[in-house]
Amino acid sequence: MQLRRRLAALLIAGGAWTGAMAQASQGWVVEFTWNYEAQSTRTLREGRTGPGGADTRISATADARIAVQARGTMAFTDKLRGAAAVNMPDSRNEQRYDSWRFKGGRPAFASIDVAAQLDQAARLNQADGEGANLVNAERKGLIGRVQHERLRVEAKAAGDDAGWLGDHADLQIDRVANKLMIVNRIDLQPNRKAVKATRSFVKRMDKPAAAGEWDRSAPDEEAWRLLPEIMRLDKFEFDIPPGADQFTVTRQYEANQLPDPLDSLGWPFPSDLGDASKLRDRQYRARATLTLSVRRRAASEAASPAVAAPAAAADATPQPGAAPPGAAPKPEPAKAPPSGATDEAIDAVRKLRGLLGR
Repeated sequence: MQLRRRLAALLIAGGAWTGAMAQASQGWVVEFTWNYEAQSTRTLREGRTGPGGADTRISATADARIAVQARGTMAFTDKLRGAAAVNMPDSRNEQRYDSWRFKGGRPAFASIDVAAQLDQAARLNQADGEGANLVNAERKGLIGRVQHERLRVEAKAAGDDAGWLGDHADLQIDRVANKLMIVNRIDLQPNRKAVKATRSFVKRMDKPAAAGEWDRSAPDEEAWRLLPEIMRLDKFEFDIPPGADQFTVTRQYEANQLPDPLDSLGWPFPSDLGDASKLRDRQYRARATLTLSVRRRAASEAASPAVAAPAAAADATPQPGAAPPGAAPKPEPAKAPPSGATDEAIDAVRKLRGLLGR
């Protein structure tokens, strides 16, 4: 009986401590702004191309372009224990690390203009080897002539739901090192439900097609596979003011800190584009700016009624006998648990775990 009473008291104390801690901290809100411009062009030297390398490449130029402006809000509301990032010192110390998770799956404002294009010309030769008979039959009367091809994929849109925050992200605040880290990247991508990617293609013999001339141009879901990503940064780390509940950090990125968009493009873009020895010319420029406005979630929620109050007061019509708007009592702000009570509760939970053999 005595043991049961002690267990009940410890459970009550542990529950009170857990509830108090949940009220005292409700996560963080991060409002981000992302501005990104990039353009990459690569031209290949003459070489072999086509089926089995039978054809002679005369020219091949790939171009990728990105222009993105985006902003959105990420609410990190799921509490994580200890450090969110791996290989952190004293990683289980919850007093040092304040870590939370953003679940993802949210729209974001974005203005997106992204495209990739491949122009190539090759002299068609007699094919040899496996499948050569079929290839040569299709090329009857074309052997020795120059074939020009152009492929273009693009996506362009702007709106409150043109961007999409896909996968989850983790926020970690290190109170000892005074650093903010966002792990698992900010997964900003085009919202495929609101933005349509287009694939255009044209083929001509002996001379290239005129600008804007296409044999086929239409929306194509497969085109997303060929488009470069609009935010390819895996980890963000910033120095922050000690003990601050609200702050803003900004970082500017130069071309050498940003991935070249042509590096991520696969077939039908030639694999030789990734071989520096086969490039005749290469040009790449890029710049980006990321701004994070960070605040405790409890503080942001407390500010919301104050913003909405003037509009509500203007729309309300006083009723006979009703109390004036200013007569409503002000809600009491939530109070953090006393330090002594919190320490006693922690000790109580530890004793409970000891009694249960955990």
